[in-house]
Amino acid sequence: MRKPGWKRFQVDAERQSGVPLRGEKWEGEIQMDRSTVCWLASVVVACMITFSPAHARDEAALPESVATAWERYLAASQSGDSEAAGDAVLEAHRAAEAEGVDPLTRAILADTAGQFAYVRSAFSDARAMLGLAADLFGELGESQKNNLVRVQRLIAEAFFLEEQHRDVLHQVDAVLASAGATGADPERDSDVAAALALRARAHWALGSITRAGGAAREALDVIEPYGLESHASAPLMAFYQGVDGALRRRHHDSAWWFAVAGHLFGLQEQGNRLITITDVWSRYARSRLNSAQRRDLIVRLAEAGFLTEPEREAAEAEADEEEQVETAVPDPLNRSARPIRRTSPTYPSAAAGAGVEGITLITFTVTAEGRVADADVVFSAPHPVFGEAALRAMRRWRYEPKLVDGVPTAHEGVRTTFDFRMQDELP
Repeated sequence: MRKPGWKRFQVDAERQSGVPLRGEKWEGEIQMDRSTVCWLASVVVACMITFSPAHARDEAALPESVATAWERYLAASQSGDSEAAGDAVLEAHRAAEAEGVDPLTRAILADTAGQFAYVRSAFSDARAMLGLAADLFGELGESQKNNLVRVQRLIAEAFFLEEQHRDVLHQVDAVLASAGATGADPERDSDVAAALALRARAHWALGSITRAGGAAREALDVIEPYGLESHASAPLMAFYQGVDGALRRRHHDSAWWFAVAGHLFGLQEQGNRLITITDVWSRYARSRLNSAQRRDLIVRLAEAGFLTEPEREAAEAEADEEEQVETAVPDPLNRSARPIRRTSPTYPSAAAGAGVEGITLITFTVTAEGRVADADVVFSAPHPVFGEAALRAMRRWRYEPKLVDGVPTAHEGVRTTFDFRMQDELP
């Protein structure tokens, strides 16, 4: 059982490190949030163009108060005044409620008003309106099932952007209950995958990397039949799977998912920082494989379309070099650095008390004197305190230096990971 106390850990960790936990959103999280808002803006524009209360009933039969507010909405939409459009559609919804207009029209008006509130970052208002829309879509039965699932998923996203992560988990349960089995409807499956991705991100934010990995795997299972390139959340979910594999020391799985994540991040142009982090993780995971496993990984990635021909040639060249190192006759005058003493880091007390697990990836140089230098925390999740604990331990490490023709030489680009696990988190 996980221990309570995430909020206390957040406060204590901020005090110890001077780094706000909320500020530790790495680039992928920030860009995913921005893409969500941009996507919602496009949905609102689509609503402006395609929706009319006439979809639900004869427009001529609408009460005058609803029709008047709707006309103001259309005029504001056409002029590009989104704030006025949002106010007008909210007024149209209130009028429709007061006049007892049919449920579908009220649902669509509430849905549209909620999305305008979302784009304004008025998330509490957005959740209230989207909740009304969800209730109405639910009452309308199977014909509005996709709309129900979509609106419930938007509510989960609003909770996430307000950092109410436990509410996200409860709301995702509601999405899955409404959606039912996957595989029947691509549109609904896309919303289910997005909801599962929110579950993964919420678990990650709450400090459970293994639970995040499990939810990411569920999301990817829904996405894969349609192609991983088809869904915006797939790169981050693949990255979570890679980290989860590293935490569990399933290096073959980890290497696969980091390679997939790197490919997908590149397609989405999500930024050099993300690609660099993923590439370092990929290299580390591949370094834990034997030559046969590396060859198998290259074949699988190429067959799945995750390696271009130049990338495959580069991967095979890297595998050739690694194989030569593995099969070379030991030479006492030419060898890599060898560890003499490597002490383990101390689990940060606040994180342990809160039941929060972590993982770090660090690159460093072993100097000609056998000491650690230039240590760089490439990745520390879910908080910098784990990277800081690792760096403190590494200051005490000692090595036999790398030899080149018998001369002690600095060994650059060494990679290592540290995992901080609550043992009951893993199977």
